[in-house]
Amino acid sequence: MYIPKSFQNNNIEKLHQFIERFNFATLISHNSNETHVTHVPVMLNREQGPYDTLVWHMAIPNPHAKEFNGSKNALFIFHGPHAYISPAWYKSAPNVPTWNYAAVHAVGTPERVSKEQLSRDLTKMVDYQEAQLNENTQYSIPDKYKAKLLDHIDGFKLEITRIEGKFKLGQNRSLEDQAGMLYGLKNQKMNGTMTLIDLIESFQEAEEAN
Repeated sequence: MYIPKSFQNNNIEKLHQFIERFNFATLISHNSNETHVTHVPVMLNREQGPYDTLVWHMAIPNPHAKEFNGSKNALFIFHGPHAYISPAWYKSAPNVPTWNYAAVHAVGTPERVSKEQLSRDLTKMVDYQEAQLNENTQYSIPDKYKAKLLDHIDGFKLEITRIEGKFKLGQNRSLEDQAGMLYGLKNQKMNGTMTLIDLIESFQEAEEAN
């Protein structure tokens, strides 16, 4: 991923938080004949690997799953919020339109896990997702039903060996231009735009704290 220096984010904790927040990812791997792409929910296991470990599952008939033999690298792309930025929002002139966004790439070698580990991972993933909806929410998949589902999916893990983040949030602009950009975004009143605003403002607060 091409990352100009002003948009680099090398803070591993911030990148992990990004993965946990935007954990529906694009998984890409390649062999000599074909590039495979799958869109999949992912869980971050903070207890394994130099940069921690990604955990996920796939339907057994998915041909992509057959690529994961423990010897080939794969790439996860985590997509954050994004929006068109109008040059009319900037205080300075002249300017051109752009697109602001954030994304994190994580690379490693996928390995298949046992059905027992898959079962534990599924429980952890459901618990995590339910807690995002309501911290008091509890849901447990009935054991017999879960056993049937496990016959149709395979589980995998990937220890992250390389991770990089690109946060193109207007931080290369003047403070006046950034304020104009936020004002313009807030007037859009769209869900995706509001998420981008939240990310930009939290990024700015972190920069000010440093």
